[in-house]
Amino acid sequence: MSLHYLLDGYNILNQMPAVEKMKLQTAREYLISRIEDKRPQGNNEITIVFDGQPNVWGGHPTRSVKVIFTSHGSADNRIKNIVAEDENPRTLVVVTDDKEIRFYVRSLGAGVLWVKDFLNRMKEPATRRAADKKVISKSLESQINDELSSVWLKKRKPKE
Repeated sequence: MSLHYLLDGYNILNQMPAVEKMKLQTAREYLISRIEDKRPQGNNEITIVFDGQPNVWGGHPTRSVKVIFTSHGSADNRIKNIVAEDENPRTLVVVTDDKEIRFYVRSLGAGVLWVKDFLNRMKEPATRRAADKKVISKSLESQINDELSSVWLKKRKPKE
């Protein structure tokens, strides 16, 4: 099952110290380039929702990051509508710290992720996240395999 990440764009930008002194357009492009480089969503689809008009952006479309501008509505309402209209909201992960959005999309079955957790994923490579799983030594692995083999695998006697 593939997931689709929906990002509350300005909610994320407001928590990125690196974009604090940047112009808005530059900050949006920085966020998109970081997502393309670090792929914090893994191989899943990702959409960033921003308030405002698309003509204020001026950025270039990307293949891996979809960008939505809400034009006349709010990004909050657009995110809620996307989740409400989705056939299977369980495949959606909304990245925001907005309590109202989090409560609403969770009630529809979508997953939620705190902005700081999403940003932390951009700090470490995906291979590092995968490597955080517990590791056992080769000797212990061998010992466990031998024990399981003796319990679960019955050795057949050769036919005479």
